[in-house]
Amino acid sequence: MTPHTKQSANKTRKTNNTPPQRAQQPNSASYPWPREQEDEPINLDDPMLLYFNCEGWDKETASRYNTLLKAEILPTRFCHAETLVELGIDEDVFKTLQAMGIAPLCYATHELYPDFVRQVLATATISYEDFSAPSYANCSFSFMAD
Repeated sequence: MTPHTKQSANKTRKTNNTPPQRAQQPNSASYPWPREQEDEPINLDDPMLLYFNCEGWDKETASRYNTLLKAEILPTRFCHAETLVELGIDEDVFKTLQAMGIAPLCYATHELYPDFVRQVLATATISYEDFSAPSYANCSFSFMAD
């Protein structure tokens, strides 16, 4: 007869940190983000892409994004040094910005995120509290980027 062994009452549970397959699927509000690879067109015939979606991406915004993929997005600076030189005001502008403490910010190029720029431009909307009298006082600017 085999000996009986005492088992521990404290059993460790095996947990699976991977969500169920259903939870990994994107919902229609966030679709088509996140994307595996940037700079690839969105399939406008995909059934997950809605014709109208007030909470996220729809066929119109996806179409705008695809159009923006054709545009070259370059970094910008707040001050264009060559233009200031041509106008003859480069020294005055630089001294003013230096006195304000923002000269390095204005003349340096900054890191660029082209895919975020495309997402913002594709989803940008301006809405008004009162559509009969649109003004800066009652408007809001919204966009989505993931």
